[in-house]
Amino acid sequence: MPSMAHYDPFSPSFEHPLELLYQLESAQEQLRRTRTEQQASTRLDFEVRERSLRDQLRQAKEVMDRNAFVMVLIDGDGTIFSKALLSRGEGGGKEAATRLALAASDLVAQRLPHLESPKLVLRIYADLVALSDLLVRSQIIDSPSTLDDFLRGFNSSKAFFDFVDAGNRPGAVADKACELLKLNFHEYGPVLQEVLRDGQVAHHLTLVESVPFDKGLDHLQSQFHCARFDSIFCKTRPSPLPAIALPKVVSTALPLLGKVESNKTTANSSASSTPAPNWATVTAAVPPPPPALKALASGLSPGAAAKQGSDTTIPNYEIQRVKKLKLCNLYYLQGKDMCSSSSCSHAHDYPISNSERRTLREVARMTPCYFRTECENPDCIYGHQCPQNKPNEPDCYFKEDCRYHGWGHGIDTRVVKTTKI
Repeated sequence: MPSMAHYDPFSPSFEHPLELLYQLESAQEQLRRTRTEQQASTRLDFEVRERSLRDQLRQAKEVMDRNAFVMVLIDGDGTIFSKALLSRGEGGGKEAATRLALAASDLVAQRLPHLESPKLVLRIYADLVALSDLLVRSQIIDSPSTLDDFLRGFNSSKAFFDFVDAGNRPGAVADKACELLKLNFHEYGPVLQEVLRDGQVAHHLTLVESVPFDKGLDHLQSQFHCARFDSIFCKTRPSPLPAIALPKVVSTALPLLGKVESNKTTANSSASSTPAPNWATVTAAVPPPPPALKALASGLSPGAAAKQGSDTTIPNYEIQRVKKLKLCNLYYLQGKDMCSSSSCSHAHDYPISNSERRTLREVARMTPCYFRTECENPDCIYGHQCPQNKPNEPDCYFKEDCRYHGWGHGIDTRVVKTTKI
């Protein structure tokens, strides 16, 4: 048992337990105070740093907003401007750029209201050679030069609007569009499915639909903002018309002509059974040209003398009704095998009546033939003169807005007299 001397309260080295407890509490209080001061200092440093970073972020955002831009990328091979714009050449190109700028600005104002007057940077990529060929064969433009004029007007209209020839390499248009998206969106993938993984990126994208989305993209329509510019782009894909088979020209060698003796030949003379060939006998021996060639000789398309005029017996309301049916002209007027395009958006299963077919023929004739009055196809279903054409009148009610302006007016379709020599 330990000696009580070790617990002598009167010993100089003895410390009372209460004193020890007090010292412990003092040390703990000092520790808490030190920790609080350190936390306050750390929190203050953190708040100062956070405030500084927020100020830097705000300043950077202000700089970005002052130079904000919206990128518009268009696949020009699949998104085609309307015929009303393309057919006008340079003027149509300028109007197309203006319409696009207005439509895109309205869309940006709805989607990104915090941006004040952002710049619009627009790129259209297309294989211009293939596009030009498609537009000509679809009778949207008359010649490739019309597309050249359209591009000139479009590119010169806005500083950041460019219609770019991507070349004919397969996939060149998609590659250029995707690479430009990668440049403007960090880690943006080449396909839209990858964008859905990043909600922030997907929120900043809007799909512009012209023709209906392909089957590979239609399921994405509900997951992105979508918009339509129907007054600018075609709603359906152009369908090239089938190649027109030109009639074969049969050349007949004329015999050597002898001298024609004047004032000796009468209408009833038959001096010899085998007279020497002259202009009169050769002309009499040549059979009369077929109706198609007669029409060509008068400067009209084959069959135009009988079919070119407007059928005034069809009421306008019937024409408008048949127009709304969206029937395929080639299928119903030229035969089931004439429309071979799987992407044709017009109806092929409507049970058409004879009167409706006659009306549809009148509707088709309202579309100018690509070959105009030089058409040599006797079965052509398109128009070779303005439906309002009147002989010797150079214009109609619509003046320069008429689709036949400059060539389809003032045509005399009356059959001329023939004289037998």
